[in-house]
Amino acid sequence: MIIESKFNLNDIVYAIEIQQQKTWTICAFCAGIGKIKGLDNSSQICPTCFGSCGQYIFTGDQWVVEQTLTIGEIRVKVRCDYKAPEHTVFDNYGNQIASKTNEYMCYETGIDSGTIWPEKALFNNNIDAELECEKLNFIAQEQRREIRHEV
Repeated sequence: MIIESKFNLNDIVYAIEIQQQKTWTICAFCAGIGKIKGLDNSSQICPTCFGSCGQYIFTGDQWVVEQTLTIGEIRVKVRCDYKAPEHTVFDNYGNQIASKTNEYMCYETGIDSGTIWPEKALFNNNIDAELECEKLNFIAQEQRREIRHEV
């Protein structure tokens, strides 16, 4: 059996992830100053933003090229197509569908006890990673648009 993977050890790859997008909004009560002035000219911390001058408003999720990684471990899981006999003494192995899964661990996110990256989240170059992010963001935007039309 020959087992192949898309990437090899020590390959440099570009990882994509979904991230929450946020926008800083200035406090409307204190105009982003963090304090308010009373009629007696004394200052108090703004009761709305508590001195933080504003807040982040989460505007949704977006796919982005997260980081450059170096492949340090390759995990390949291969399963055969299997039809279990009707009468068997083994009850821990039923029907199986053939499958192959490649996963990777990278030096930057931990080997053996770090992030396990699925193959579909890793790319050979930044251009391919950016194109995939654009595609996934477009699909997500269309799905949100369809949901709004259904309501």
